[in-house]
Amino acid sequence: MTPSRQPTNLLRIILANIFIMAEFLLLIALYAIFMFSDKVPLAGLVALGLLWMARWWVTGRLTAATSMDVPILGILAMLPVSLYASMDWSLSLPKVYGIILGVAIFYAGVNAVDTIRKLDLVIIALIL
Repeated sequence: MTPSRQPTNLLRIILANIFIMAEFLLLIALYAIFMFSDKVPLAGLVALGLLWMARWWVTGRLTAATSMDVPILGILAMLPVSLYASMDWSLSLPKVYGIILGVAIFYAGVNAVDTIRKLDLVIIALIL
């Protein structure tokens, strides 16, 4: 028998929780930078993407399915169209960054919730 390259169930849960916490902390930092500069660092978006890929590897799914997936996909699909129609990208890009961060925060909350206690924590975190 060859040893499995996939983490065990307990290790998967621990790693998934670490990635979710890191994702929330990264989103808080990115949103703080965005509020003061109207820009999101490319390195931060890349780090967010890497965290999503790591969570995908650990949990076996990119995100939990919700009834909002199709509308969110429609909004994201229209972002290039809105940028194409824009006369001044410097005025449009902050809105695009805000939409991307909003979607990331939505899915971070969705993926963090697997118990009622965690739902309460996510609600408190969003209010703060």
